[in-house]
Amino acid sequence: MRDPRDQFGPVAESYLSSAVHSNSSALSRLIEVAKPLGGTIIDVATGAGHTAYAFAPYVDRVIATDITPDMLRVTKEVARDRNLANLDVLFAEAEELPFRNGSVAGLTCRLGAHHFHNVHAFVREARRSLSPGGWFLLVDSIGSEDAEADEQIDQLERLRDPSHVRSYRRSEWLRYVADAGFELLSEEVHSKEIDADDWMDRMNVSGTDRTLLREMIEGAKGEFGRYLSPEIKEGRLQFHLDEVLLFARRV
Repeated sequence: MRDPRDQFGPVAESYLSSAVHSNSSALSRLIEVAKPLGGTIIDVATGAGHTAYAFAPYVDRVIATDITPDMLRVTKEVARDRNLANLDVLFAEAEELPFRNGSVAGLTCRLGAHHFHNVHAFVREARRSLSPGGWFLLVDSIGSEDAEADEQIDQLERLRDPSHVRSYRRSEWLRYVADAGFELLSEEVHSKEIDADDWMDRMNVSGTDRTLLREMIEGAKGEFGRYLSPEIKEGRLQFHLDEVLLFARRV
């Protein structure tokens, strides 16, 4: 398995312009759900910083964390360009957050948790860092409750991105959140449309692997095929990935 820093460092700039990560409607939905009102919040695995930028106008301080220096560099530069003086960046492992117990009002993690090696530890760290009543907002791609399709989804993801660990199932995320002592307040599951070429371009996928990925997507059968729902639109291959949004509170 490849280190995410090696995988994402060279492509940090592409994540800033990524249609999936910069989707304004999806980011606005996060604000609608969390209703942030001041305080300090943490954005874990910030990537190119889109979630941190979205929350900055609504809180006193945003600390955007990541383990990829180039992602932190991009986020810091964009925050400066957008005059987001209350946004700071910090190198931090998701499973070992460097914050005092009960020190933050909210914590976000969008489209990064499938790279974590220990999501149990991450969710526990999120709860530990939050003040009583603090909120936790998670968004990530999820696998399938069908075991065969679930493994095929991860095979697809790992071929495209060798640092991918696992797209956890919806049922697993619900259990992790409950086990950590959170109260689940809301849950949403969406099927997001992905442009296959854009998806592969972001990871600089080689020609041979691109061909194999296209074959896997176009030839998907059974529950795997239903999950991906591939189609050709205006000459471009499109498919779908399921995504969960969980909003919980520390009790």
